[in-house]
This record gives sequence, C-alpha cells and structure tokens, in this order.
Amino acid sequence: MGAIGSAIRPGRLFVAVFCLALLVGGGYIWDACAGPIDSQGTVAPFEFATQHVTDALSEVRQGVVQLDPDRMIDGIVAMTWGVPASLWAVGACWFLFIFGLYAVVVLALSFGIQARFEAIVVAERQPPSTDRLLDEFTTLCASFIGAWITPLAIAALLAIVIMLGSFILLSIPLLSIIGAVLWGVVLLLALGLAVTLLGLGISGALLVPTVAVDGCAGPDAMHRAFGLSMARPLRWLWYLIVMSIGLGVGLVIVDTVVTLATWLAMGLGGAWVSGDAFTIAVHGDPTEASGWSTTATGETLGFWLVLLQWLVAGWVLCYLAAASTRAWMLLRIAIDCTPIEDIWRPGLMRGTLAPERQD
Repeated sequence: MGAIGSAIRPGRLFVAVFCLALLVGGGYIWDACAGPIDSQGTVAPFEFATQHVTDALSEVRQGVVQLDPDRMIDGIVAMTWGVPASLWAVGACWFLFIFGLYAVVVLALSFGIQARFEAIVVAERQPPSTDRLLDEFTTLCASFIGAWITPLAIAALLAIVIMLGSFILLSIPLLSIIGAVLWGVVLLLALGLAVTLLGLGISGALLVPTVAVDGCAGPDAMHRAFGLSMARPLRWLWYLIVMSIGLGVGLVIVDTVVTLATWLAMGLGGAWVSGDAFTIAVHGDPTEASGWSTTATGETLGFWLVLLQWLVAGWVLCYLAAASTRAWMLLRIAIDCTPIEDIWRPGLMRGTLAPERQD
C-alpha cells in the first residue's frame, strides 16, 4: 500500500503525464490520418481505445466503492486484455500493431524510469538525484523496451509461423497430406505460443521491474519474471490481489481529490464570472450566442480541466510501476532471500550483484 503515496510525487506525475501526452498526441495524429473505423464514420481507433480504457478505470473505481471484487477484476481485465481484443474485433488491426508497438515503447520507458526510481527509494530509503536517475535510466532504457518486446516478438513469430505453415501445407492437394502428418509440429508451436502468452499475462507486470531492480537484459527479465512468479504462484497471486485493491483504493482517493478540486475551482472561480465560458469548459458545446472570445476562453479552461483528469491517469501509471516494483523485490526475498537493499548499481555486472571485472 506504500505505493499509493509513493506514486503521488510531483516529479513522477510529471513523467507520467508527459508519457500520456506522447500517447495522446500520437493517437490524435493517427485518427486524423486514418479516419473512423465504424460504418457511421464517427469513431476513430484511438478514440475507441481511449473510451474503453476510461470505462475500465470507472469499473475498477466503482468496484472498490461498492465493495464488489468481481466488478473490479472485470475492469482490470477489460483494461489489459479487453482493449486490444476489442480493437481486433472491429478490424483496427494496423492500429493495434503499429500504434501498439509505439505505445509499448513509450510505456516501457515510462514504467522503466518509474520502476528504477521506486527501486532506489525502497532500497536506500531516499529518492535519487535527477542526474543519477537519468544516468542509470539511460543505461537500462534498451532493456526496458526489450523486456516487453521480447515476449511479444516471440508470440508474434510463433503465430506467423503457425499461420503460414498451415496455409502452405494444408491448402495444396497432396501436400496437405504431408501437412496433416506434420500437424504435430504445429501443435508444439501452438503450445509454445500458449506458454508465452500465459507467461506474459501472469508475470508481465514484473518484466520492467526486473530490469529496474536487477539490471538484467530484456530476454533475461522474461525468464526471471516468469520463473519467480511460478516458483511462488500463491504468493504472487496474493501480491496481485493487494495491488488490485491498492489500485482501486488509490483511484478513489485521487479521483475524489481531483473531483473536489474541480468543483471548488468551478464553484468559486465562476461565482463572480458571467458568461458561458465555464459551461463551454465543462460541456464543450458553445452556443450561437457565444462570441469567439468566450468560446476560446471556455476551451482554454476546458484544457485545464482535462489536465486534471490526466493527473488521475498519470497516477495510475505511477502506481502500477511502484507497486509491481515492490512486489518483485518482495518475491526476491521470499524465494532466494535477497536483501531488499541489494539492487543493481553502476559498477556491478548487469543482472548480478557481482562487481564488474577490471581488465
């Protein structure tokens, strides 16, 4: 639960909001270039994905408020698996692949710097300097990306081999007989794909923290995260439950603060102000009687209101990085008794706590 407060640090929120700005900016550019995905021509792919994420976060918050764990779990599943599945179902495949890769890189780097910060705070009981954090982040940034890209690339490669192999061997007469004989190889590849996807689903939250804490490379992070989570599956399940509860509780707290701040700003700020500026800021629907000045003022005020909502989403990113990093450090203690103070630092071999060799 300490991750709830740790995620509220202003510097961390700034990094998270900057990450969101990169994602939203890229999404708007995609929507402007690609156009809508529905038959009515009203919904673009990024807008579609954003609405699903917003609805999922609302489900998590409502599940906590109503003490409904099923609803909270449904919201988390919808946010992680439901969004890409929905995009695939509506035919936004290119958006899912291309923008998905862009989002993975941006989120991996954001999670990486957040996780490294959390690892240092937990191990040393004080936040690192900006210069130190940036220097260590630069050293590990390729591994942060590789930690998420590696299992996704393996899964994509296996899926392509299965599809191409089946198409070649089972679509041609006579050759299809040979393909049927070799179908066992396809099943083996499908088993490998299933294991990869399950491993990503089970231990995906630990991939970037593994790099941040142990300093290992991307493929090694996949091996370690899956291995340790499966070595103590019930303990990892308990950590996931606690992380989910913390996400819901923290989301209620942060959302309540932001809602109260918005209400106070609108109530007090608009008490002596006449015109439709605040109405436009909230509803974004200027009337014909509204002049250009009032409209511009309302839209500018609306930007600041949206920025407050970005802080909520930014806190979610910060919390997930902080909580998963703490969970990884606790797993290391439970499995191999690694002290919580022992994390990778410059001067140690990557992936180990041994000093670098001096030639």
